Amino acid sequence: MEDLLYQVQVAQDLASNEPLRQINVADRMVTLVGGHHISKFFARYVEHIVSQVQPTALVLELCSERLEAIVRGNQHRGSKAKDWMNPDRCEVECRQHDGYGDEFRCAFRAFMEYPKLPHGLLVLADRKESETKLSDDICGPKSRSTRDMNMALQIFSTAALGATKIVAVMGAAHLDGVEHELKDMNMVYGRRKGLEGAEKARRAMAQEIWSKPPPTGFYVSEQGCKKIQERQQKLIQKVPPKKWKAREKLKEGRRDRMFGLIEKLCNSARIMNSLRPDGIEPSSWKELWTWHRSLV
Repeated sequence: MEDLLYQVQVAQDLASNEPLRQINVADRMVTLVGGHHISKFFARYVEHIVSQVQPTALVLELCSERLEAIVRGNQHRGSKAKDWMNPDRCEVECRQHDGYGDEFRCAFRAFMEYPKLPHGLLVLADRKESETKLSDDICGPKSRSTRDMNMALQIFSTAALGATKIVAVMGAAHLDGVEHELKDMNMVYGRRKGLEGAEKARRAMAQEIWSKPPPTGFYVSEQGCKKIQERQQKLIQKVPPKKWKAREKLKEGRRDRMFGLIEKLCNSARIMNSLRPDGIEPSSWKELWTWHRSLV
């Protein structure tokens, strides 16, 4: 009952906070979707939006250090809503909730269900946790000037790569900041477009974005996305959800082996390494552009 009441409250908050924003960025259609990371209602809403828009690029408020969030489904987690409502617990601890980040998995699932021409692109656009200042950390106050700007820069870069329709999924607290940054960039683009032309203006701005200092992001090709899907399926086969739910009843040895399998299949560093060369964490626009061109 406690979990149900919490989900109802989250759904009401979502409905009153304009979770959907559509804006033009460098002559590309960008749909921003923001809500609560623990809301099952928001997860289904995101899945519906991705299915309707059918973007060529999906941008998520994740980083390479949080790739696990896409692979490890809610059937392999477990805690109560009261853990999320406890103000003494930080977000890192709360991520074990069985619904945390389900919007990312739902968005990814919908993204993989239709053909994308010439190819699809998955972008993890948030700052890496290990490089985030304490004041911006997910356990402390969020700073729009850093995380929001980084996500906005990655969205613009995705547009500059040629993605014509982009859906970006994030927490509701980031919506206003990301939208503001994108509108500012689009105003600059509009002025430069009149002088340089659309394509040249997009690439020139992307080059400048990555030169001072470069934003952090992880880009995955459509082939890389298929590898993520295969890992999801392997996890379900190796650790059936029914066995996971009954883990406390298993003998210690079998339970330890189960945890070992989950760690192996859901470890973000392992996932990232398995995606190469279909995934890249670029340090410059030239590196990103060259990698993207190799996909064509």
